[in-house]
Amino acid sequence: ENFFEADWNTHASVLLENYNTYKKILQGSGGTTVLVIKSCPFQVCGETKVGGERATGGSSKSTVCVRLKNSGGDAVVVLSSHLSFKPAQRQEHMEHLQTALGVNDGYERVVFCGDFNTCPEDLPEFVTNSFFANRNMTLVAPENY
Repeated sequence: ENFFEADWNTHASVLLENYNTYKKILQGSGGTTVLVIKSCPFQVCGETKVGGERATGGSSKSTVCVRLKNSGGDAVVVLSSHLSFKPAQRQEHMEHLQTALGVNDGYERVVFCGDFNTCPEDLPEFVTNSFFANRNMTLVAPENY
């Protein structure tokens, strides 16, 4: 909740000076944020925030979806999410998110980041069983997880 407050984060003012923030903050339970650098050649053309309820994974689970387009019509959607730790609930969470966010609505490029509550070696199976299954994907995970 306090990540963008100078008393809590010594870099908060620099972040806010250089980035636009799209947040879904849940009182007492955290949240998630997408940062878009202010010099980005893409313009925000929509945002959706979901979470904090059973249908989207529980009180601490949330997602922010920011849709961006540039002057040439190229489009990208950026998702930041906090998913459930339990595989069955995580899968259900993904299904609800696909419906709520409409991420297949003409957006070929998707950047999906956040806390997936899974190990890097489990990411391929996670992707295969989600709405990302039919996309050309590159999985990026920390090497020293």
